[in-house]
Amino acid sequence: MMIKILDKKIFKWKTSDQIILRWAIISTIIVFVWVVIGYSFDLDANQYLILGIPILILYQWFLRKKPLVQLWMFDSTHIGITKRSVFLLCLSMIIPTVALCKYFNDFYDSNIDVAKIIWLLAALFGSLGVAITIDNAIKKSFWKNAELLTLVILIIFVGVVANTVSALTNGKTLGNNLWETSFNLFLNVALYSNVGFVLEEVVFRGGFDAAILGDSRPEGKTGWWVAFYVSLLWGIWHIPILIQNGADAIDIVRSLVFHIGLGIPLSILVRRTRSIGSAVFAHAFIDGWRNIWLMVS
Repeated sequence: MMIKILDKKIFKWKTSDQIILRWAIISTIIVFVWVVIGYSFDLDANQYLILGIPILILYQWFLRKKPLVQLWMFDSTHIGITKRSVFLLCLSMIIPTVALCKYFNDFYDSNIDVAKIIWLLAALFGSLGVAITIDNAIKKSFWKNAELLTLVILIIFVGVVANTVSALTNGKTLGNNLWETSFNLFLNVALYSNVGFVLEEVVFRGGFDAAILGDSRPEGKTGWWVAFYVSLLWGIWHIPILIQNGADAIDIVRSLVFHIGLGIPLSILVRRTRSIGSAVFAHAFIDGWRNIWLMVS
């Protein structure tokens, strides 16, 4: 019924402003439904995240009618395989494969967390996204672009500082074992870099931001407002997990501010690179840094 209504009404809109409004409305409805389901069924973080997989496929294939690979690289119509991308794929599969095997070994005689297994499988599949986007970045020499590198570093810096302040405020410490901390950070960043091509980052920057702005991806005020709105949706999307973890109203407001402040430059980054790769890595580093604080009691 909802799709029929959308098809009869807003899918008939043709002007650029109408197209932006159309996808903003559709994206808002999807986030609203996602949040309601997460809150109503008290889904844990992994369950809530993997709910996005069928949602994203529906959004990209049936609503946008675009190939899934364009969630990763906006100008691609197919997955290009090269010797270098195959090597990168094998390399990026190592950590999620080891993590998956370790999980089965540790919990062989216990109750298996299906959501955790799907999360790890998502990380394994995301290796493909890591491989082809790094291969594409090397071809286009993105690493030589000082402006883009500065933006990535700035995003990571802001996220790291925000998470550090939050952790210290809550009495957390990193401990004295620098090597162990560094290794845990590496593992977390590697896993989250893979999973970002299947969960969360790919939805909001690869899906919603790309759809709302459309193929032209205009700069100026429109681009900034779209980045703000997508980041706001991203912040709202986190609310069920925050509530589950005992967050109060102030915590939720802080989270919204954080995700808007972080999400806007992430949107700008994916538009400049025409790929979610650098945004996924920045996001992964920030989440990895957060996690090593959470690992310390």
